[in-house]
Amino acid sequence: MKKILLTFFSVVLCLGLSQAQVAVTITGAAGNFSDSSVATSVGSSDLGTCPDGTPVMQLAADMGLPLTVVGAVNVTIDGLTHTWGSDIDLTLNIGASSCDLSSDNGGSSDWTGQSPAFAPGGVTPVGGTGCAACFGNGNTGPFEAEGCALGTAFAGVDMATGVSIGFGDDAGGDTGGWTGWSVTFMVDQAEYDAVVAACPAAGPACVINCPADQTIGLEAGECDEVVFFNPTLGEECGDLGVTTVFGGSFVTAGTPADATDNGDSVTAQTDNGSTANYSWTVPACASGGLAVSFDWTYDNDESPFWDPFTLSGPGGTIASFTGFTGATSAGGTACQAAVEGDVFNANLSSRDGVGTGGMFTLSNLQMVCASQPLIWELAQTSGIESGSYNAPGEYCVVYTASEFMLDGAICDLIATGNTMDCEFCITVEEYSGPVATALACNDGVNVSVDENCEALITADMVLEGGPYACYDNYIVTTSFGSNLITTCGTFTVTVTDPATGNSCWGEVTT
Repeated sequence: MKKILLTFFSVVLCLGLSQAQVAVTITGAAGNFSDSSVATSVGSSDLGTCPDGTPVMQLAADMGLPLTVVGAVNVTIDGLTHTWGSDIDLTLNIGASSCDLSSDNGGSSDWTGQSPAFAPGGVTPVGGTGCAACFGNGNTGPFEAEGCALGTAFAGVDMATGVSIGFGDDAGGDTGGWTGWSVTFMVDQAEYDAVVAACPAAGPACVINCPADQTIGLEAGECDEVVFFNPTLGEECGDLGVTTVFGGSFVTAGTPADATDNGDSVTAQTDNGSTANYSWTVPACASGGLAVSFDWTYDNDESPFWDPFTLSGPGGTIASFTGFTGATSAGGTACQAAVEGDVFNANLSSRDGVGTGGMFTLSNLQMVCASQPLIWELAQTSGIESGSYNAPGEYCVVYTASEFMLDGAICDLIATGNTMDCEFCITVEEYSGPVATALACNDGVNVSVDENCEALITADMVLEGGPYACYDNYIVTTSFGSNLITTCGTFTVTVTDPATGNSCWGEVTT
């Protein structure tokens, strides 16, 4: 019988918390420093989502509803690595306010995967190599921020418009990066409740257009029946759109050997002081955010210093090759969350005329947009396949729809745990009408052989009149000794009904 089963495991967003403040954690992804520039890493919050899947923080920003920071702010940078500590500038940005966490501290110290923390009351980083409590030199704090008091600096600031950290590197020739970061603080409870109260209601429930149960009766002589079915999801279940064309533009100086945009692939090569900078803008997306991924390669014939290359997006630096030492050939797959209007940049230049210069490629772009924050995908999980032939019997088929969120930070779909099943059954019934008990055979039947010079003689080739039962129920014998004919000629064919013992015969020529 047809049935639709729902299984929900969704986390329910609490609306009636009693405390006056709500804890917020903002996290950011890994990234790399870019020489003589600032890589801005934008964070995402843990404030939850509305029933329709809209992130609460995004809703606050879209509607202009404040989420005011209350009290102290704490910051941790994970896995900070850099070959010259005093090049590092760290800036915390919450809403429209900024704070210099640390600027040009650490001397010549080498950060190797350490995780400095910044908190109210910590040691203010003072720089220099002779201070036992200095930023760097193996010291990870916690530090008080250099440019503000983290206990009070952001009190009253609206964080709804975003939280980010600027990772500055104010000198060339050294490299480094970080594996992630987090910022924690409290926001005003009443304001949070006001944002949640403004959440859109959940949209129409996803529906599977599930086929009805059906019964198929075989006609006289038929032994099985081909069965077709095609469950589908309703429009309210959402879908994914994928953009694979870069659609950007080059800005060049000098005479690049190559600067080509083929739509789905981009290549550039520079030498003799030339530059080739490529950028593309993220298109609009129905759900507001996209997952952008692509492959990149970089090659040079000397060192990165002479043919520097940087690749960046809204989530910060993706790749940076600018030092005197470093890879002369590298590549990888980039993945960043993005929204409409965000820009990705690939910048390549040459500082000399030696060799063939540097080269980069971009390919396999996928900018994936969800039509709504939560989407469903449908897959068959049991039963016969559509288009298959089936003998008499009952066949039940199950399709399962699964709900997902598009996670732009990892460029993948994350299952929410919600599932929905569609089950229907198809019954194939044997022919139940009258059956001729006296058999009549055609005489002088011509049968063509196949590419192997073979022909299989079956009851339906020889019997005429009827009606007959399933032709496979009758016994076919030939004067050749088998009903599989492997030589050409004329053969006597006998068809026998095992239920009555009646038979008839005719001649078949191949």
